[in-house]
Amino acid sequence: MEIKTKKSVLFFLFLSFCISCSSLPKQNQDSWIYSKDGMIGVSATKEGLLIRKKVSSKYKDIDIHVENITDSKKTDDTLFILEAKLSKNEYVYPFVKKGQKYKVYLVLYTSPTSSAVYSKTVEVVAAGGLGESSLKSKVSEKSYKAADWTVNFDELNIKIPEKVEALPVTGYVVTKKDSFYHPDYEFLDKKIVLKQNMRQIRGKTFYLRLNYYFDYNGDTYRQRLINNKENQFTDTNKEVKTDKTGISEIRINTLNGKEIADRERYVKAKMKVDSKEYDIEIRGRGNSSWGSMPKHNYNIKLAKKAQVLGFKENKKWVLISNYTDKTLIRNTFSFYLAHKIFNNFAWNPDFKPVNLYLNDEYVGTYLFGERISVNKNRVDIQLVDSLKKDINRDKKIDINDGGFILEINRREDEEFNFRSAQDVSFSLKEPEKPNWEQQKYIKEKIKMAESALFGKDFKDPKKGYAAYLDVDSFVDWYLINEFNKNVDSGWYSSIYLVYDPKDGKFHMGPLWDYDLSFGNVNYNDCDKAEGFYIKTRNVWFAQLFKDPAFCKKVQARWKQKKADLKKALDTEVDKMILEIKESSYYNFERWQILGVSVWPNPDGAEKRRTMKSEIDYLKKWMLRRFEWMDEQLNKL
Repeated sequence: MEIKTKKSVLFFLFLSFCISCSSLPKQNQDSWIYSKDGMIGVSATKEGLLIRKKVSSKYKDIDIHVENITDSKKTDDTLFILEAKLSKNEYVYPFVKKGQKYKVYLVLYTSPTSSAVYSKTVEVVAAGGLGESSLKSKVSEKSYKAADWTVNFDELNIKIPEKVEALPVTGYVVTKKDSFYHPDYEFLDKKIVLKQNMRQIRGKTFYLRLNYYFDYNGDTYRQRLINNKENQFTDTNKEVKTDKTGISEIRINTLNGKEIADRERYVKAKMKVDSKEYDIEIRGRGNSSWGSMPKHNYNIKLAKKAQVLGFKENKKWVLISNYTDKTLIRNTFSFYLAHKIFNNFAWNPDFKPVNLYLNDEYVGTYLFGERISVNKNRVDIQLVDSLKKDINRDKKIDINDGGFILEINRREDEEFNFRSAQDVSFSLKEPEKPNWEQQKYIKEKIKMAESALFGKDFKDPKKGYAAYLDVDSFVDWYLINEFNKNVDSGWYSSIYLVYDPKDGKFHMGPLWDYDLSFGNVNYNDCDKAEGFYIKTRNVWFAQLFKDPAFCKKVQARWKQKKADLKKALDTEVDKMILEIKESSYYNFERWQILGVSVWPNPDGAEKRRTMKSEIDYLKKWMLRRFEWMDEQLNKL
């Protein structure tokens, strides 16, 4: 998803506080300091700093930070992050020392995955200490942004506070663009020890943020420890030799080593694939993956059409990172299903695994393959903005001879987006810039199909949905996506439909984006091998399943193909793993994420510390899903 940092900050003003009479117990002699809008207040108690917050409903997630600012050069015990919850109003920060200076502030998020909006801080001084109850305060006028919490490091030994029970340690390294890399560390003698120096990646300096968790009086706190010693990078890339791994190498060198900085602007480059060289342009691709994952996806555009790795000639290609998929084959297997088993599609992209180098730096095992585009070698339709033939044979060439590709896409981030009567979000993928007449035509085609699907005669083969939808492609798309329980296929994104003017129907496909499938996600119950997903969540398919004729088609297709599917589970998965086995060693040396939970990995990812354990998890999930579907589809 796109990540946009809020520029607005909350202004905190100092409000005078009153001292209660001395006859009262000391623990009640507290003075509150509130922000102007009342969103946060700080008081001193016997237990420490009492922090009270009230958060506007427009924010979806929060953190409460308490920073010890007594010594700006100190490299440990400087910042606590209380595990704040929207439903809880008060928190105690217990680690208060006499004479120490602290900053207390809220970190506000407009969504759970958005960049934080850092509030201005209230600065307090503990005139007393723990067990005493006096504070001095002043208002800080400095605004904080995410980049303010990134610092350099080479190695780090951090002592954990006494009298606390240490919980699992997590660590990550951050660039200014919020990319993540998980360092190797060990937990010895109540110290966190980084086991190796970090290196420079993609020409950018990395910074350390290291968190550990512990219990204090029944509450869980998270402490962020920062070391500001300068990096001394060591380059281990020179030891990488992938030419003997059994898969192709792709080496891309940008003009003058220019960084591939975003998803909008292409950078000129040379691409060498085995022994062939191509003039190309390259840019980033992806939504949430581009901003939050260091192993990026890329779009490639050749200067002229050419065959690459045996694929039919074209100009547009793609490199897929599969960063969150630690088997590296979820996409590969899903496309195998579309090509070999449930294959009632006009066209689907194909991919091959490769070892990728960018500007002579090894960046991992990737999939290189075909992008969805319109031409004779891919989606072979006549686009509505480039009419050349009388497709309908009505002796005139007009808008009704034109086709288009739509993506069901809740982000609605293309040039032309619209929502249907059933609140389905559509984005036009091709043509990219339709005129007003073409936009009207496209919306009308969806309106006609959806009206037929949800009309009173929707079961009628001539008046209902069957006159507007290519049912066979809908059946096969359903079976693939229900089987792999792809989280985006719940009518969120990466769902493509092609309107083909030759038959006047919408065809499901091409397929796209399956790294968050087969149990590799921790939300919407998609980690569970049991339970329908598409059938109940996807509004069009929920309606289709109200027609007994559609149910019978699904049952018949499953019965026809389930033996082939079971055989593929038993044999093809192992073949795919064997193909990338040697390459994967380098990939997970480069990206040390085995045994680390990378969003949105399901529970247990931190316990699966080898690629084999990830493959075993995948195989077991697939088998359970197969058995559940085989039983449940018979009951439709």
